[in-house]
Amino acid sequence: MKRAWVVTTFLSISSAANAQVTPGSGSITDASGNVWLITPSGSIQENGQWTPGGGGTSGLLVADSVVYGEDSSGRGWFALSPDDQEWTSTPAPAGASKTPFSVPARPAITASAASPCGSQPAFGVLPTSDGGTGQIFDMQGRPFLAKGVGVMEGQEPSAATLQSHIPGINFVRYAIYDYASPQALSAYVTSLTSAGIVVELEDHNNNAGNAGGSAGTIFTGQTLATELDWYSAIGAYFKSNSSVWFGTNNEPSEVNANGQTDPSALSAWQQQTYQAVRGAGNDNPILLELNGWADPASFGQGYSAADYTAMYNIIWDLHFYGWLTNFNTDVGANESFLQAAVKQAEQFTSSGGMKIPVIIGEYGNSTTGLSIDPNGTQVVQAVQRAALSGTILGTAAWAYSAGNPGDGLLTQGGVLSSYGQQVANYVAQAAAAAPASLPAAGCPTTGVTPTPPAKTAVTLNQPRVSDAVPSAPVANPAVAASNAAAQADINRADAIIAHATAALQGSTGRGPAQ
Repeated sequence: MKRAWVVTTFLSISSAANAQVTPGSGSITDASGNVWLITPSGSIQENGQWTPGGGGTSGLLVADSVVYGEDSSGRGWFALSPDDQEWTSTPAPAGASKTPFSVPARPAITASAASPCGSQPAFGVLPTSDGGTGQIFDMQGRPFLAKGVGVMEGQEPSAATLQSHIPGINFVRYAIYDYASPQALSAYVTSLTSAGIVVELEDHNNNAGNAGGSAGTIFTGQTLATELDWYSAIGAYFKSNSSVWFGTNNEPSEVNANGQTDPSALSAWQQQTYQAVRGAGNDNPILLELNGWADPASFGQGYSAADYTAMYNIIWDLHFYGWLTNFNTDVGANESFLQAAVKQAEQFTSSGGMKIPVIIGEYGNSTTGLSIDPNGTQVVQAVQRAALSGTILGTAAWAYSAGNPGDGLLTQGGVLSSYGQQVANYVAQAAAAAPASLPAAGCPTTGVTPTPPAKTAVTLNQPRVSDAVPSAPVANPAVAASNAAAQADINRADAIIAHATAALQGSTGRGPAQ
């Protein structure tokens, strides 16, 4: 089990000097000897611990024993209460200067209401502002939020059954374990897509038990060739069906054939998978698995960013279970961790400089699949709230089966479990809240993000909730309570949780971000 550390060159600055630091630039030691800093991702830490409500911060200053934080979205300065629990809006402290680090709210844009893909409608992952995070557009130019479940090969429910149990479902993450031929998959896949359900095909074979958890090694040689041949075959077979998506190897290993941890080699593996699908003439969305551990900053750590910059129509697939937050039963702490992990993921860019968006392709109420996690319900709530707020672009609950009993959407009797009902209720809520339209920005069918169509005078989209309400110091407890996902930062939990993570890896086989 690896641990991720953010390495920063610290400056020791006297609080009397009213000096100011920015994300990743250094630290300030207050009169009591406490060390304050802003992490590179914009979160305040005191003595290495996360400060509640300290996310989304662009400037930090300590004056006369008072800690001040500048909101990165332009809402000004906030002072931290003596008990370190509440931020209050305040005039800029003496010595403060506006910092260049800012996260402006995403502006609304205007665009044609026509299909983004002209005469050949297709799903497209496109930005809604320059340098912004990608948004999934469906074939009618509407925003697409994946509302789905994981289905295992050999346990395939019909489209009618899925829609009966989970009304509003529009996404299935289909786990394939034996490189089934496209012809063998065709009837079931087509039955789902004909019913309006997107199907993501994903290899769950890892030559190490097929349970995920980053077991095994990075594929090479004939093992790699076999997998790439499969992706090429299904890519070619389903290229005319825009509702068939693809996912890279499930919860992949970061260990190379020499036994060394090599995340950049994993990026190269994912690049080869991407090229196998694109080389088959298929431009449909591809989900790329994003490993992470018990520190939000670890997600994608060591990945080769350059391997993704030429890709298009791609989405990160991040998995979220209770062990990541040390089984913390505070839903706000789980939401905060997830938000921080997504922010980390969005530092990677694809074609045109677009930030790569995130789907939680797997989540559930059990780390092991056996006993229910103490925070299982809170984890499920955190993921679903992140989707409803726009922080992520969809979810797929694991899994449509009876479970043992953890992660079972069904009971042994074949009806929805309490966890399954929780998922069904969320899907119904998300389906009811789906917007009617969004900006059409073209479909990437040539490998280059196309020029948006001519603008009209009609504004078709609004800023994402997660952008409009950034994680930042808050003015009062009421705001903090209603925006817990945006205002807390892991509830002062130790971000690394090394011992718990190592124990889980050794006893359950769960690996990164599972």
